[in-house]
Amino acid sequence: MLFRSGLSDPKLDDLVDSDLLAYARLVAKQGVSAGYVGDRKSRVTAEPHASAKGHLREAMDQLWKDARRGRVLLCDDRAGELLGGTLSVPLARVPKMNPDRTVSDKGRLVWDQRVLNEGTNEGAHPPALQPRHREVVRLILWWSLRLPGIPILLAKKDVAEAFKWIWIDPNDVPLFGADLPGADVGVPGRTITAVYLCLTFGFTGSPGQWMVWAWLMKLYHSSFKLEGPEWHDTVPLASFYLMDDQVLVEPDIGRRPAESARVATEAMLLILGPHASNAEKDLEEGAWETRKLVWGLNYDTESMSLALPRSEEHTSELQ
Repeated sequence: MLFRSGLSDPKLDDLVDSDLLAYARLVAKQGVSAGYVGDRKSRVTAEPHASAKGHLREAMDQLWKDARRGRVLLCDDRAGELLGGTLSVPLARVPKMNPDRTVSDKGRLVWDQRVLNEGTNEGAHPPALQPRHREVVRLILWWSLRLPGIPILLAKKDVAEAFKWIWIDPNDVPLFGADLPGADVGVPGRTITAVYLCLTFGFTGSPGQWMVWAWLMKLYHSSFKLEGPEWHDTVPLASFYLMDDQVLVEPDIGRRPAESARVATEAMLLILGPHASNAEKDLEEGAWETRKLVWGLNYDTESMSLALPRSEEHTSELQ
């Protein structure tokens, strides 16, 4: 297991929680232990769910992309005994959402890992507590009282392929398999098996294990204050992570917004790797604005209101 060079940077020792950092460094060396108690000898096969069967070419494209990045081992049934003990689960597909919350024509692979999850104690993994809208609202209101008349800006950042940055303990890799019929992906007469080396979207431990890294990036970001308090105030930078979606809240003074976004990206690249920042999403949602769609709600820091998208009758004052 390769150690992330950025994660070993000694400057992190003084900027983030020591226990959280120690755990992340351990995972970077050894991988995540699934904590599975069950049969590890039988070869378990599975067919994709109906939602995935009509999109197997798309599924194979995603698997091949991950294989090129060293995140998945691809083979077919000729591997024979080498696949002994591999637990394959059914793949499903759910449509992705566009930034405006409309349904995209692209899909996301979901792993139906009920067999693995039933044999895994979710409590053995870190908690996956998520921020709530009221936390963002409080920060907006706090800044509006601290700096009356100053616009409060919002920006969003996204971690590319979040779960896939976190390796699995090599001893547990056989638990993360999936099968595809070869005939639908250009290999007739064979069954393609994908065995993942990183966390999957469907494993009960993935959300909590991911939030360790989200919190490291959040703590790194909030450890910075800008020089020149007469221009930038004395308050540290602040953000919220809902899984891989980061929301930044800053007053429009000096270089605060620009520096906040820069440090947020710096945290991703340092802690996860050089390709962790989702540049495509940055172009769509990364601009600093007083009106922003945040976790399914439209925020307006000028009128101090929240609204469901395209449903003005649901508008309510921030309280």
